[in-house]
Amino acid sequence: MNTSSLARILQVMYPLTSDGVTQVVMNYGAHLDPQRVQMDFLFLTPVDWTFETQKDPRYGEILARGGRIYHLPKPSSLFSTILPQWMPRTLMDILGLSKYHKMYENFFKEHPYRVVHCHLTKEFRFIMNVARDMRVPCRIIHSHNCSKNASVQRKREFMLWWQGQYAATHFWGCSQKANVSRFGAKLVREGRAEILPNAIDCVHFGFDADLRDRYRKALGIEERFVVGHVGRYAPQKNQSFLITVFESVLKQRPNSVLLLVGQGKDEAKLRSLVHTKNLSDKVIFITDCKDSAVYYSAMDCFVLPSVLEGLGIVAIEAQCNGLPVVLSSVIPEEADVLPENVRRCSLLDSPEVWAEKILSVSSAFARADAAEMVSRKGWDISVAAAHLTDFYVRACRDENPKL
Repeated sequence: MNTSSLARILQVMYPLTSDGVTQVVMNYGAHLDPQRVQMDFLFLTPVDWTFETQKDPRYGEILARGGRIYHLPKPSSLFSTILPQWMPRTLMDILGLSKYHKMYENFFKEHPYRVVHCHLTKEFRFIMNVARDMRVPCRIIHSHNCSKNASVQRKREFMLWWQGQYAATHFWGCSQKANVSRFGAKLVREGRAEILPNAIDCVHFGFDADLRDRYRKALGIEERFVVGHVGRYAPQKNQSFLITVFESVLKQRPNSVLLLVGQGKDEAKLRSLVHTKNLSDKVIFITDCKDSAVYYSAMDCFVLPSVLEGLGIVAIEAQCNGLPVVLSSVIPEEADVLPENVRRCSLLDSPEVWAEKILSVSSAFARADAAEMVSRKGWDISVAAAHLTDFYVRACRDENPKL
């Protein structure tokens, strides 16, 4: 294959983790047409970081697909998060930004990408300004999350206004709510913000009865009612509240277990909470998980009580698996792919209300593979990746396409 004919796209993000951003980017990367598009990566990292020392095999996957990996130090100044497009160099010197600006300018001189796709939450203004100054034609900001704080939202909108007509050319998000949160309501009303779905491999996440039997047996939960959750162990995902909700579930269904699939900084805190509540034999932590799909099949109900989400891709995976789902009311409506299988609760509701919703939606529920239905709703990665492939190729030709 002639690699010079490939549309090489630079993904700018933080190092790979177990979060949804990494999952979405890697999922699209695995399904883009390799004959037409190649994803390269620029990671903003601590000074002493190298991908060669990371144990995550996904860096190897990037290289195996022909991708290139670069990393540069993350700008240390707070002002890198609010850098206006007209900031003079003297002020940049005072704020300690000049060395970073020059470093990133040199990167784009040495690597003249025509498309930069930025997934950063804080430094995106800095990156977009440098990319614009270096005349990168297509500059995409991608919003993957929401702000739960109205005052923070107003400040974001003011900062975008303060920077004039923005340094980006395209504004994408995983939901309308994520777009409003990052880009402001005005830009969304004008139709300048587009949605790239957090699409999934629907066949892979479909229900598998054999996997259900195998994993339930391996975990010793064959005859149990399994309340499940997949997500980073972090305050945003609200697992501590879920554990309290589970206590209420146990009062009505004593044979229940809670399956928590994920990793994160709150693991020790959550394990301590489970121990304090004397639930150690009722709560199972799955922290070394290469593929969450197998655990969806082992569950009887899926619960996502997040305090904020850009979309909640795990809720879509759970629905694809045919599970009844209980979501917090802050999760965007786009996550209700199969509304008949979804129930909502407010975070202000008591744990007892949440427990009742979990038990009621699960009673007499006929479990069946829903992969085809979710695919028909537009969430299949093969279709979405084909659209993204076309966009990237056209953008590299300076056609200024839309999604």
